Amino acid sequence: MSRDRIYHLIPLLLALYLTALIVWKTALWLHLPLPTTDGVQSLSHPYSLLRGEPLLSRLWHNWMPIYQLPYGFGAAASVILALLPFGTTHSYFAASLLFALSSAAAAWLLLRSGRGVDPLTSAIAALAVFVYPSLWAMRPEALTIPLLLLALTLIARSSRQPPLRAILSSGFLAAFSGLAHPLGGLIGVLALTAAGLERGWKLRVLIALAAAVGAFAAALYLPVILVDVEQWSRNFLGFFTREEPRGLSSLTSLDADALRFFGWGAPLVILYGRALLRLVQESPRRLLREAALALVFMLPILFGGGGSYFTYLILLIVWRLARLPDAGRPRLALAAGLLLMLPFFSHYFPTFQQLENPRYGETARAVLAEIDRYSGRTAPGLVWVSVRLALPIIDEPYARVIANYHELGRYPEPIPVRSEDVLLSMWAEEFNTIFNNYAFNPDTARIELIIEPAAGLLTFESLLRARLPSLGLWRITAAG
Repeated sequence: MSRDRIYHLIPLLLALYLTALIVWKTALWLHLPLPTTDGVQSLSHPYSLLRGEPLLSRLWHNWMPIYQLPYGFGAAASVILALLPFGTTHSYFAASLLFALSSAAAAWLLLRSGRGVDPLTSAIAALAVFVYPSLWAMRPEALTIPLLLLALTLIARSSRQPPLRAILSSGFLAAFSGLAHPLGGLIGVLALTAAGLERGWKLRVLIALAAAVGAFAAALYLPVILVDVEQWSRNFLGFFTREEPRGLSSLTSLDADALRFFGWGAPLVILYGRALLRLVQESPRRLLREAALALVFMLPILFGGGGSYFTYLILLIVWRLARLPDAGRPRLALAAGLLLMLPFFSHYFPTFQQLENPRYGETARAVLAEIDRYSGRTAPGLVWVSVRLALPIIDEPYARVIANYHELGRYPEPIPVRSEDVLLSMWAEEFNTIFNNYAFNPDTARIELIIEPAAGLLTFESLLRARLPSLGLWRITAAG
């Protein structure tokens, strides 16, 4: 088959490839339907919203008498979850899929805006965004990334004198991103300002954009703050100053965080490097501007503590790919290599983990089926559950996560446990958390092994020399 014929078939092949990735990811989820810890935390408020409790977040933030944290992700996720018909467990995956597809589509739109990047390069970059693991974790970045990519697209398509609707639309997208994730909102404002300057926007236009962001943010969030300013200050500002202070001193794993990003985002990084090489050939001095832009993105990420915040570098890379000199269509060998590489951490390695230890997935499904028996519970008492087991009952008002909230100071006294309460733990290692934070005597507590534990999955970080904790199910009650 000729090379031209192959290039002609590329759109069809890429569509089939995306379909295969979706089917493959679905199969992985059905075998091992365990959410991320951050995903469960992020969904606590959406399900309170769906119960008609906008100022509560019972599952996770149950120490707060009023929930006043930024609610953008909760508001968006609650709409999506209300429309999905798959039940609480599988709706988690379906919503994750929709968020990942939204990020990929927004990346494609930005890359094809203006002069337009080569379609094959754009497709590879969009697919790399689609499989990026953090965008499947139901964290706020899953919402802020596509919103900010859309805002950057609006600016890329604007003129030096943008219409008012473009300014207002970009301002709203940045403000709502901040309402979903404050750090994302800050990075968004910096990115939009830099993009506006690059487009030649005048100072008054940039001031109008900043005013739009501020006005939308105030209109959307100030009423929530005013419900109880003292509680908001304690739970929002206090969290970042006392419980988990931010700043460069909080960078405890910068090398691991950076390596994780470059591993998960390797195809994007390679495409970005290819564009930078073309820039060096055309205008080496512009590398200084690219370095300055990278610094603008990195400073908030570093002061935020690194970690999953490195996901925001996706914004930088996709935006710069759309603006740097076109490196041309990649050779078929390079394109094929990148396409084969990109699902390593999202598909290849999870498949290896599950094939190497199929009993882990079988046990996880059995444990979740047991948790599901507590759905629709009419008996009195609360059900405290390990974070990653919460999905079957996440929509129930009596569901709570097992956590070290007393040790963190969120509960001044050990968390009270009544005789009607039930604690369901997936790890024996969690017993210390339970007995150090909950008000019952470990010597008189009743501990039942419900499902025999299975060995944990092998971890990539250990180079396959260590496993995650074993997974089983224990039921703990205060009754002697």
